[in-house]
Amino acid sequence: MVKIKIFDVDHGFCAAIEANECHTMLLDCGYSFRTGFRPARYLLNHRSRHLDYLIVPAYTEGHLTGFSDLSSHFSEHYFSVDHLIANPSVNTASIPELMVRNPGTGQALRTLNNVKCSPVKIEQTIQWRNCSLSFFWNSYPDFLDIRNLSLVTFLSCQDTHIVFPSDLKAQGWRNLLKNSEFCDRLRQVNLFIASNHGQDDGYCPDIFNYCTPDLIMISNHVHRQLPASTLRQYEHHARGLRTDLGSQKVLTTRDAGTITIHPNQTKFPQVITHKHEIYQYQTS
Repeated sequence: MVKIKIFDVDHGFCAAIEANECHTMLLDCGYSFRTGFRPARYLLNHRSRHLDYLIVPAYTEGHLTGFSDLSSHFSEHYFSVDHLIANPSVNTASIPELMVRNPGTGQALRTLNNVKCSPVKIEQTIQWRNCSLSFFWNSYPDFLDIRNLSLVTFLSCQDTHIVFPSDLKAQGWRNLLKNSEFCDRLRQVNLFIASNHGQDDGYCPDIFNYCTPDLIMISNHVHRQLPASTLRQYEHHARGLRTDLGSQKVLTTRDAGTITIHPNQTKFPQVITHKHEIYQYQTS
């Protein structure tokens, strides 16, 4: 049985896709000083020292600092990673210019410089356990803003279809919308992760010409409360999931804590928060 956990973090983003005790995929390496959550600690606590896939989708300090912490445990605790996936156009040759164009990301990009990633095609889809994942990205040097070089990941499992856009900004969204395969993936999405922690520069209304999700989730930490206008903006695009108190269209990790998705619980996915709130599809 597959479950997807979207962790409550203060820096970056982090999600784990777990097929069972032996098979785990980690998407991003966000962490929290507030709760002490770090991906390596989570894996150790769950007696996991092996990742089938590690996806590194973003290149700012908050994201890659967590990667440094995780990689430092590889030798110390005998972690192993079968496959690492990142935007292949961001490499040793592109990093010097990106450091100049994106002040404050120097240390993060130096970390990325030590990461080796096998090239993949832009429409690449991989099959993993009962899931399929597809990856899309804007390429350097077409884009020099590090956020618009974020790797976008689509995950499909049973009737659950999620998009993880990382820190993508509106300009990056619009460029990817020129790709018909990308638009086809968007049409399937029923659970949507808001880009760049729900910040305004990650909001692109054009996306929702292709995508009407049932629920929108936002990873934002306790000190990053979003204005009511931003939440209403996203609520406008979602259908909503049923709860005992009515319908819910947007969930934030700031309010809900870690969010767990069970694709195989019923015909449709079930969403459970850290507070044990359960969100399900309408039956009528």
